Amino acid sequence: TVLMVFVPLQVFGQVIYKVPCDYSTPSCECPLQLENGTRIEVCEFEFEVSLQHTFTRYNVNTTINTVATGGQLWIINDVTGEFEPQGSSATPCTECTEPFAVDGYTFRTFIAINGRIPGPTLIVNYNQTVSVNVFNNLLEDAVSIHWHGLDQRKTN
Repeated sequence: TVLMVFVPLQVFGQVIYKVPCDYSTPSCECPLQLENGTRIEVCEFEFEVSLQHTFTRYNVNTTINTVATGGQLWIINDVTGEFEPQGSSATPCTECTEPFAVDGYTFRTFIAINGRIPGPTLIVNYNQTVSVNVFNNLLEDAVSIHWHGLDQRKTN
């Protein structure tokens, strides 16, 4: 078990909270206030952009926030629609992701955010500012991030 302590920063009088958001968190939520009742004004998230492969499961190492291949190719059973390991039986892995099937048919690479496609869900409260630091681990490509499901009235 890893104990993580998140200490809020104050920049120009604003309370900035670094939201825990890594390979093990599909949904990343910024609380409204700290335990002492101080309102959190800025929610800071970190995104790590990387290439991954469909039909492959990944071993998640939350200690250093990385993933590695689970070492086995998976296929979708035409009858049941479930993932099955190709070849011998699956090696047990308690810290592995499920295999990804972006379109359900094609073995290919895809761009993942924090080891996920789609990326993690960000949950913030009304009047909180969102700050996202993006770390591009792609060797040759630039990255652009866009959002879905976000109410952005009266913003640029």
